[in-house]
Amino acid sequence: MLLEPPDRFSVDDATPPEHRQPQDFSFAAHKKDFLLAASIGLASGFFAIVSLICIGSGFGLATSLLIWVLFSMLTIVGLTVGLMLARSLPVFFQIVKFGMVGGFNTMLELAVVNIFIVIFSSSSVFSFVIFKTVSFLLAAISAYFWNRNWTFLSRSESSFREFAAFAVCGFFGLLINVGVATLLVSWVGPPEGIVPILWVNCSILIAVLVGMAWNFVAQRYVIFRSAGRKSC
Repeated sequence: MLLEPPDRFSVDDATPPEHRQPQDFSFAAHKKDFLLAASIGLASGFFAIVSLICIGSGFGLATSLLIWVLFSMLTIVGLTVGLMLARSLPVFFQIVKFGMVGGFNTMLELAVVNIFIVIFSSSSVFSFVIFKTVSFLLAAISAYFWNRNWTFLSRSESSFREFAAFAVCGFFGLLINVGVATLLVSWVGPPEGIVPILWVNCSILIAVLVGMAWNFVAQRYVIFRSAGRKSC
């Protein structure tokens, strides 16, 4: 069977092809998306700087400002690439936005964990599990609102059933995220020459990457199903 080329219509897969509306992936049609992407970049940069301060990076004001601006520029470039790719395959636009939201929530997680470690002066396994769980829950709540209203553009009203589905999927995401990070921190341990707090941050990043595929599939096909999404 020959594969049909991807169309350039709505990512609303439940809508019959003859009723789909072409999507506008021009830059002018997505000014709001660029503003939101820049906001996410600035917020991500701020949380990244907080983490760098906590691990004692020693960066000065000029370097911190450069990092802050760089995050914002990267999100704008990323969204631009996403729009260009979406002209061939619309789902790329969602993937890029999902990645930006994931990056923001990752920086949020890292900042919360590092602040807890500095405040309580503890990086034991038990403390880390608590810190990581709290930070994950905060990031999960943030992900729900960002992905529902921006990434997947859900047009259905928020309901207990939808949030319950998100909570169930989030629970499995929590097991994956915290489990991988804890395994790396407590069983693998930091490689020679890597200080513990830096290894904690590396472990969190690896855990986020492992869980990212699960989160995207669960939120796109289970929580914010195609029938409840608007066109990009």
